[in-house]
Order: sequence, then C-alpha cells, then structure tokens
Amino acid sequence: MTPAEIIAVVESWLEPYVDVTVLSKIPTWVYIVVPTVFAVYKYTTWTFGTFKKLGIPGPRPWPLVGTSWVMMTQGLVAHDMSFKKYGPVVGSFQGRTPIMIVYDVDILKQILVKDFSNFTNRFPVPFTEYPTKKMITVLQGEHWKHVRNILTPTFSSGKLRKMNKQIQKCSETFLANLSDKADKQESFDFREICGAFTMDVIASTAFSVQIDSHNDPNNKFVTMGKKAFTFSFKSPKLLVFFFLPFLVKPLSKIGISIFPKEVTQFFVDVINKLMDQRHAGEKEKSVDFLQLMMNSSEKEGTGEEGTNDTKAWDDKSDNSKPKGLTHEELLAQGFLFFLAGFETTANTLSLLAYSLATHPECQEKLIKEIDAVVKEHGEIDYDVVNKMTYLDMCLSETLRLYPAGPRTDRVCSSDTTINGVFIPKGMTIISPIYVLHMDPEVWPNPTEFDPERFTPEAKEARNPYYYMPFGVGPRNCVGMRLALTELKIAAASILMKLKFVQSEETQVPLKLHKISMKGENGIRLRIEKRQK
Repeated sequence: MTPAEIIAVVESWLEPYVDVTVLSKIPTWVYIVVPTVFAVYKYTTWTFGTFKKLGIPGPRPWPLVGTSWVMMTQGLVAHDMSFKKYGPVVGSFQGRTPIMIVYDVDILKQILVKDFSNFTNRFPVPFTEYPTKKMITVLQGEHWKHVRNILTPTFSSGKLRKMNKQIQKCSETFLANLSDKADKQESFDFREICGAFTMDVIASTAFSVQIDSHNDPNNKFVTMGKKAFTFSFKSPKLLVFFFLPFLVKPLSKIGISIFPKEVTQFFVDVINKLMDQRHAGEKEKSVDFLQLMMNSSEKEGTGEEGTNDTKAWDDKSDNSKPKGLTHEELLAQGFLFFLAGFETTANTLSLLAYSLATHPECQEKLIKEIDAVVKEHGEIDYDVVNKMTYLDMCLSETLRLYPAGPRTDRVCSSDTTINGVFIPKGMTIISPIYVLHMDPEVWPNPTEFDPERFTPEAKEARNPYYYMPFGVGPRNCVGMRLALTELKIAAASILMKLKFVQSEETQVPLKLHKISMKGENGIRLRIEKRQK
C-alpha cells in the first residue's frame, strides 16, 4: 500500500470517533510509524500469555528480548541461576519464543531418557549454510538417528585404543613446551597453550594431519580455529540468532552466516582434498575419524548427493533414504569434530590445571596415584589412565564446576504430561546443567573443588541426574570418550614430570566468560618441574 492509501484506511477507522478536521492536522509520518510500532509490539508479545495459560510461573517478559535481558547483561549461567527461584518448572522467553526451564530432575529423566522418543530433537538452530546444516547436533528425527548410528561405533574403546599413539605424540610436544615454560619460571595463560594441544590432537585424530600449533601459531588450522570462536552477546549475528531467527535464512543467501565463510570454506577444502587422496589411493589410509566415517559409508553404500534432505527423511519409505553418509554429511561431521574437539576440551584441561594449582593437596594426591599406576603398568595409554581412579574423580569434579555445556535442550514433538506438568507440542525444554551441578542440597559447598564427591560410594548415594556434563540419554555427546581419554592422557603425562602452581596473576575466584565455561581473562598459572 502507498502512504496515501494507509492514511485513508486509518482515517476510515478513526472517523466515527474523532473529528475529521483534527485528523487532517496529524502529520503523515504518524500514520506510518504508529501502526508499524503497534504491529511490531503485537508480533513480539503475541506468545507472552503461553505460560500463564499453563499455570507455570516465571519473570515478566519484555518486547523484543522476552526474558533474555539477564542473559545479555550477566551471561548464560547467571540467567539460569536467577530463574530457579520461581520454582522447579519456569517459563521464559527467548525473544518471543517460549522456553520451559526444568529444574526438577525427575521430569528431566523422563524427558531425556524414558520418553526420549517424544523429545528427540533439539531447538532448531538455523544453520543454513553448506555443510553445517548437516552437522549431527542440528539434525532432526530419523535423519539424526541415522547419522548417530553410523558415528557411534567410531568412538568405541577399540577405535580409541588405535588412536592412542596419535594422542601420546601430541602430549609429548605439549609436555616439551610446558617444560620450557617451567625453565623460564614465568606466569602464562595456560588456556592458550591447551588450545594448541587440543588443536594438534583433533587435527591428528580426525584427519591425520600433523601440525605443531605450539611452535607454529600462524598455521591455518590454528588461525581458523580461533576465528570460529569469536562469539559475543554484542555480536549482531548472535543477536539475530537469538531474537530474530527467521532472518537467518535470508541473511545467509546474501553471504551472512553464523560462522565466518572463510572458516567453513577452509575446512571443506581440507576435508575434500583428504577424501580425494584416499579414494584415489594417493595416501595410505589412516586410523582417524574421517577414514572411519568413509569406511562406514563405503560399506553401507553412500547415498547420492542431495537425496537426504528433509523431505526424504519425512518420507515413510525406506527406499528414499541413503544407507551411508552422503558427501555433505561427511564434510559436516568433519567440521563438527574440529569445532567440538578444539575449544571445549582446551577449556576443560585448563580448568583442571587451575583447580589442581589452587588445591595443591589434591594435586599431590593425584601425582602419587599417577606414579604408582605407571610404575605398575608402564607407559601412559588409554587403558592405563582408566585405572587412575583419583584422576577420574578430579576430572569429574572439574566438569561439575565447569561443564563444557552449561545447558542442553529438547523439543517436545507431541502434547504430553509429565508429573502433572503439561508440555505442549513444539515447546522447547531447557535442562540447566550448571544449576543442577551447583545445587547446595546435593553438593554441599558447591563452589568448592572437592574430588571426594566422586568416590564410588558418593556416586551411588546420589541421583545421577544432578550430574550431566556431557548430557544424558540417547542424544548425549557422541565424542565423550575421546574427550575424556585426551584429557586424562594429557594430565597424567604432564604430572609425571611437572606440576601446576598458582602465580600472583592467578585469579581466585575465577571469573567466567558470559557465554562459554572458560576464564574471562584466560587462566594465568606457572609450571614447575617436580623434584625427583
């Protein structure tokens, strides 16, 4: 409609109530702005009565941002912690989207495990660019199940044993660089050097690409890895993702995507080149996740490109569905392995070091265990580190205090009632992992680092759903075993010769980043050589 037509319509609405001579004096822009503001207000608040109808309490939502203003100003953890006061089930809004936060572990058990078939999907992340839209973390329904079934065997204990030497080799480089830091007796950001280690491991175990991130910080794997994790709540792209998700698809068509284009293109090119070499027999086939996925697809018969779109997976006929992974799915999982294996593992390793440095009595106990187990069983490998029970306790306590993902989510696929709470179809459920890990009734003095919380007796006496650093149920983290193996081998290798020490620059207590579970200003520590 033209401005003149809009004015005519508005005047016809108001004419029975307002003198026409008064209407003629109203500036033209008012006829445009007021209806537009009203339409935007109605659109952004249309859903705000959802939880009142369901009888679920929660804070008052505001236009455009919903209840996410706490998340934007104080961070994700502060948001979930502050909402617990409203009760075991709370209504919140991400923009105009209703989100149910569940603090009741009995309801979460039903959602994540027992009634999983009704909560298979996660909140639909609007990845529309190639190939990220086919990552297992964003797939839905039968399509997710198909890819998950193919990926799960690649993370078996047998496969991880075969990758042991690759992880050990990266640990040796890591240890050598830490020894240099010990000689210099200087404080440094341990998170930074952990990132170099995990970068080397994921390049080796996922792609059999040997890099030395410690001594070659300008390596393209390293620079692209850092560019992939530049999110901020002030980022326009992140704000669009949270509050205007319907804009993501059209924006991607004009070249604006969640991840920088050069990052995704770099990894697509690398993986394509490696796959071409292996198909052509130019390079010896390696024991890595890319090869394991390729083997699975070759064995089952890879579907033709483009056959596994959403329509194919909604089709009831099995004939329309590929048996193996398509080329795009292989690329997507390879990119995901890099993303998931680099940042989160580096954060956890640096936080384990921080926890041990600030609790030297726990570190000494762990050193004694490592020495004793290695003396009995020989070199550090997959099987040996899994005999180190106190190491597992220290790592578990680190993951309790600093879970890699402070929350997880599921979407209800059909109306259901759990323990008296009605959950309508399409509702997104948040499992506030960090809040559960900090419940003082379950974890006395929850902010204290205490590995004794994870003795066999303590675990037996506790509801297991109060601890889920990798999620629980069929949609938990598929790479959990690799992450734990990598962390244990690295920690045991370091503590065989070195120990972590607080410096004057070590921040106590640690201030966390608003989005991810890492030190906001890094983790400053010193390294000392152990006295023989």
